[in-house]
This record gives sequence, C-alpha cells and structure tokens, in this order.
Amino acid sequence: MDCTEAIATDGVTFYKFGNRNDAAAFSRSLGSDGYQSDWIVVEFTDPAFTAQDRQMLGGFVDDLWGSD
Repeated sequence: MDCTEAIATDGVTFYKFGNRNDAAAFSRSLGSDGYQSDWIVVEFTDPAFTAQDRQMLGGFVDDLWGSD
C-alpha cells in the first residue's frame, strides 16, 4: 500500500493512494475509523466525531469526485 499524499488536520487525516485497491486495503485496516472514497481514504483521529459527522464528511469527499 503506497500512499502518494497525506494531509493531517486536528481531527482527520486524508490519504491519497495510487489505486483503489491499495486505498481499500488501507481503509479496511482502519476499521470504523476509516472511510474510502475512490483513491482517497479519510482516517478519523478525533473520537469526538460522531457517526453523523463521519457520514457528512464522507459524503463531502464523495461529492468532490462529481464537481467541476
């Protein structure tokens, strides 16, 4: 699994992978703390993020693929 880029904030870390398979494998390794959107994986590092927060952020990342 080769991460090509990563950006960390106070509550989440975003990882970009070269292909979906590596992203999927990494996301699985994070369990419920990970969310995969294509080649991007979001790792939730702040336990204060609720399930609703995680869903909302995941949806935002998903929507980035469809924006112009």
